Amino acid sequence: MPYSKYLSSLDIKVGDTLLVASNILQLGVNLKKEGIKFGSDDMISSLQRLLGPDGTLLFPAFNYDFSSQKGYDYLHSPPQNMGALSNQAFKRKDFMRTKHPVFSFFVSGKKVQKYYKLNNISAFAKESPFDLMYQDNAKMLFIDIEYNRSFTFIHYVEEIVGVQYRYFKDFTSTYKDHNSLEEQRTYTLLVRDLEKGVINSSNPIGKILEQKNVSKTYNILGVKFALVDLKKAYKIIEEDILFNESKNLISYTK
Repeated sequence: MPYSKYLSSLDIKVGDTLLVASNILQLGVNLKKEGIKFGSDDMISSLQRLLGPDGTLLFPAFNYDFSSQKGYDYLHSPPQNMGALSNQAFKRKDFMRTKHPVFSFFVSGKKVQKYYKLNNISAFAKESPFDLMYQDNAKMLFIDIEYNRSFTFIHYVEEIVGVQYRYFKDFTSTYKDHNSLEEQRTYTLLVRDLEKGVINSSNPIGKILEQKNVSKTYNILGVKFALVDLKKAYKIIEEDILFNESKNLISYTK
């Protein structure tokens, strides 16, 4: 595709594991101005070619119906507010979905079976997709989207390190699996302590990652791209939790 040359300017290598969070509306508009036809399906295929046969590509497939006791259908519950690329991955046959009913991912590529075999009960625990991304030295690509809206990896660090402003909460609802077997299941989320007035405020830590070049930023056709090394980011987030009272991760309304 003509816009593959723009993606090739990113520090993404053959064989990488790459998680993508995006809002591609402005990118599509700007490409059209350049006379380049744009489509989410072509964008996904271009990313796959960039990673090569040894790479692994992930998109968030988050759906909050289970935690609202509305039930979850592994095959048919769509990603909610995850953007056009996630919606397109949902339709494609070359992606498999991880199993947690709230925080799942669409995955394609070499390590797809490693991610598919995970059966984590707690969303951000060890042996979750987040933990596997950490172990795989994954990168996360942000396309025209703020850290506040999409840097869910932070919650993995919060769970592993342990924070005082979140607590574990169990949710039970109907789960229909890949074989359409329906049963009641219970899964765990690390949720904010609303009584403390905690709100996510991860843009400051994003700026620190940029200053330390752990998040590399690019301007492509007037659109901000940011590429984060998740393993290096873990250390900086951990330090903020342990030594800075998470001041660059959260804020309080009370």
